Amino acid sequence: MENIDFPNPRENETMGIEYAASFESLYDILRGMGEVVGTAKTYTADELIRKIDDVRRGDRDISFITRSHGIRSAVERLLKNA
Repeated sequence: MENIDFPNPRENETMGIEYAASFESLYDILRGMGEVVGTAKTYTADELIRKIDDVRRGDRDISFITRSHGIRSAVERLLKNA
């Protein structure tokens, strides 16, 4: 992945979500972001990671993952490639 520098460092983190090659790399990006502002609420990285793990185990539907910053799309893509 080519490193693109944006004026806002959080944009670098957000852009990395679409290129996450594994759940661990996605989790690292989320941890770097700290918090993610969704439509209805603000999520901590740990909260999102727990929800993603729930989806991976089949305990929750993908709709529990926010679409903000392309997170749900990344999870769907990673699940298909697992």
